[in-house]
Amino acid sequence: MNISFNNKKQFEFPKEITVKNFKYKITVDYVRKKNSSVVLKEDSLAFRLPSYLSQKQKISHFEELLEKIQRKIVKMPSKQESKFEEYFKKGGFEFANEHFVFLRKERKSVSLRENVFFVPQSGWKIKELEKAVARLLSKRFESRVKEYVLALNLNSFNYKIKDVKLSYVDSKWGHCTHDNIIMINIKLLKVPKEVMNYVIYHEIAHIKVKNHSIGFWEEVMRFCPNYKKLRKYLKLNPPKLF
Repeated sequence: MNISFNNKKQFEFPKEITVKNFKYKITVDYVRKKNSSVVLKEDSLAFRLPSYLSQKQKISHFEELLEKIQRKIVKMPSKQESKFEEYFKKGGFEFANEHFVFLRKERKSVSLRENVFFVPQSGWKIKELEKAVARLLSKRFESRVKEYVLALNLNSFNYKIKDVKLSYVDSKWGHCTHDNIIMINIKLLKVPKEVMNYVIYHEIAHIKVKNHSIGFWEEVMRFCPNYKKLRKYLKLNPPKLF
C-alpha cells in the first residue's frame, strides 16, 4: 500500500483498508515505547508506533505491520452478515406479527413512530443500531407483555407483582427483583407460548421463594408441571431477536 504525501511533504497513512470485502478503519498513534504494534478490533486496525522513529522508519514499520495483519485477517473465518444487518439493508423486518420498516433521516438518534424506525444517515455502527432498535421494540411491546404476565399470574399464583419490564439482555431470560419487579427478555416473544409461560411462572414463583431450592421447583410445578421439558427446549433453542 502506498503512503501519500501532502503539499508540506508530510506523509499520511491510509484512513481505511478493505480485506475480504470488509472495510477496516485505520488509526495511527505515536507512543513512547520501543516496539511498534497493531491491534485488530471489530471494524478497525489500531497502529501504535514509537514517536522517536524517523519518517522513513514509521512508514516501514506501518507497512510491515499492515502486511502481517492482512495475512492474519485472510486466514480468519469470513465475517458473517448479521440477521439485523440483512433486515436493515432490505429496509424492514417482521416481529410479533407486525411489519417494521427503516427510514434514514438527518438525525442524531434512532426513534420509532408507529411501525417506522427513523435512523441516522451516518455515524452509527450496525451493532449500535441493532441495540437501539431492540430497546425501542422493548418499549413498544412492554405494556402488552405486562398485561399478559399479570393475567397469567391472576389465573395461577395470584401473587403481588410490583411491576413488569420487558428488556433486551444477553444474560438471562427473566428475573425477579427482591421487591418483586419481574423482567422478561424480549427474545421470548420469538418462542412458543408455553415456553414463554414457563419463564413467567419461574419468575412469579420467585416472589415466594427467592432461591432455586426444591421448594422453589415445587412451586413452579404447581402451574407448569412439564417445566423440565420446556427448560430443556429453551436451552437447546435459545431465541434471537433478529
